[in-house]
This record gives sequence, C-alpha cells and structure tokens, in this order.
Amino acid sequence: MKITVSAQDLKETLGIAQNTLGTNQDITSHFIFTSDDTGVSVMACSPPRQFSKIPVIGATVQDGGSFSIEGKRLISATNVMTGVVEIEYSEEEKEVSLKGSEGEATTVSLDPEAFPPWVEKFKQATKVGEISASILYDTLNTNRQYVSQDESRRPELAMILIEDGKA
Repeated sequence: MKITVSAQDLKETLGIAQNTLGTNQDITSHFIFTSDDTGVSVMACSPPRQFSKIPVIGATVQDGGSFSIEGKRLISATNVMTGVVEIEYSEEEKEVSLKGSEGEATTVSLDPEAFPPWVEKFKQATKVGEISASILYDTLNTNRQYVSQDESRRPELAMILIEDGKA
C-alpha cells in the first residue's frame, strides 16, 4: 500500500484523529491507515473515548490494505514535513516508510490481521432504542473480566461486542 498526500492535509487529518489516540502501549496508541472505495482513512480508538475514522482528503492510494503507525512518532515526523509525503507499507517486512523532502524514516507496523474489526462492526451497527443505564452497567461490569487490558497480547479479547441482545 502506498499513500501520497500533502503534508498539510496529513497534519489536518492527524490533528482531528489524535483526539481519540490512546497512550497505552497497545493498538490504541497507533493510527491505523485503511483504504476503501473512497480513498484512505485514519482510524484511532482510545477507550472509553470515541472511535474515530477520518478520511485523508487529497490523498492518492496505490494497492489497498491497512497498516498502523505509532501515533506520537507520526505526529512528530509530520510536524517538520512540508510538501508531498509518501507513506508506503511493505507487507512482507511489516514496515512502514515515511518519505518527504526533509528525509526518510522507517518503522514497524502491527499485524493488520490482528486488528479489531472496528470498521466492519461500525458498518453493521444499528441504532438501539432505549436501554436502562443500570442494565448496560451490569452487562459491561459482568463481562469486564473476560476483556484483555493489553491488546498487543490478546487483541481478540480487547473489546465487547453486543449482538442480538447478547454481550
């Protein structure tokens, strides 16, 4: 996957997405870049805050897919960049390279296969009528012991999914 975008457009997108960027040493501290029919978006999630999916306006994408970059690193790098930025993900090496007129940097990406299915579940979400706060609290509190606090070790147990009234 290769993304070409102006540094200013990338900075604006990251400025919005960083509001939901986590500080733990797990996937919530990473920006996830993902491509779809409309282009490329940046996702971030920091429980209990909101999940965000922000489109990167003006970006061109070659070869779809998804990858992650540690949020603080990317923000620091883009703060000094001007002009056109190229972000390229190597699936074989699980590395992301960031290129601009100021230089080049390489970092590793988390395995996209282990990402929580945020986008798919977001697309499937439906609006629920009213639910009692005490029932929701009891449901979340009861299932808390089964949810991993470290998404890098057990990413499949990093969230609670509620389908058909069952958590």
